[in-house]
This record gives sequence, structure tokens and C-alpha cells, in this order.
Amino acid sequence: MMLFCLVTWLLFLHLPIVNAQFGDVRCKCVCPSNTHGKPEVVVKNVPPEECKCGLITKKNETDCLKCECEFQSRSTLTMKIAVIFVISLIMLLSAYMVVLHVLDRSGSDYQPISVQEEDQASHLSSQTSNMSSQSTGHGWRARITSAHRRWNHRVQRQREVIFETQTILS
Repeated sequence: MMLFCLVTWLLFLHLPIVNAQFGDVRCKCVCPSNTHGKPEVVVKNVPPEECKCGLITKKNETDCLKCECEFQSRSTLTMKIAVIFVISLIMLLSAYMVVLHVLDRSGSDYQPISVQEEDQASHLSSQTSNMSSQSTGHGWRARITSAHRRWNHRVQRQREVIFETQTILS
């Protein structure tokens, strides 16, 4: 699973570069259009001293009076890191969800348990936790399975209390 995440992460880093402007600094000029009603937007990567309407849009001075040019700087590296972090986090949580789903083979149907079955489940849970500490080959899986069973047991006990006493635990 970890190899899959690593390969996917590397694929995101090596996506082909498209023909777009991803520079950290740019000059953006917005000029009103005489014919279509849509404003004409020209964006170029230039230094701040060259962010002038005449140099960017190649228009004469009278047309440039209607245009608004603005120099913008941004950190695309920070944006890339944030996007990669969010995607990695989503992939990690998805993998965790799949692991929990595979470990929970009992299904989602609720079946009330008796006091005797509850005692057996707690005894089984303690045995599983003892075995997980002694296990060497599948230690992480045994710990996750044990914690998951204990959590399921607590949820079932809380459901019993709620259904019996019609009150919610605080």
C-alpha cells in the first residue's frame, strides 16, 4: 500500500508541463473591449519595472488610458506543496479506511449481545492484546485488529445502554 502511495505521489510530481504561465511574478493588464463586451486580459511574466500597458499589450497611449495594469507576485511553490500535502492526506485516510473495512468482516448489522457474550468478548479482547504484544510477524496487524475489536465492543455496549435506558451517555 505504501508503494502505491509513493508511486502515485511521484506521478503527481512529474506531470507534463502544459502551456500556461505558472511564474511567481506576472503583470496582468485588463483593457475594455470595444466590440465584444468582454474585457481583454493580457498576462505576461515580466519584472515590475516593465509592467506597463504599452509594453504588455502593444497598444498606443490613448488605448492604454482605459487599461489597468497590475503587477502580481505569488508563491507557486507553496501552492504546490499545499496541494501535494492535501492529496497525500486524502490518500492516507483512504488507505486507512480500506484497512479498517478489510479488518471489519463482521458487517455493519447491529445484534444485541448478552451479558455472558459481553464477558467472553472482553476476555477475548484481553487475550488478543496479550497475543499481539507477543507476536513478532504480524504485530502491527494484531494491534490494529485488537484496537478495532475493543472499539466495536465499546460501541456495542453504548448501543445497549442507549436502547435499554433510552438515554445518551455524556
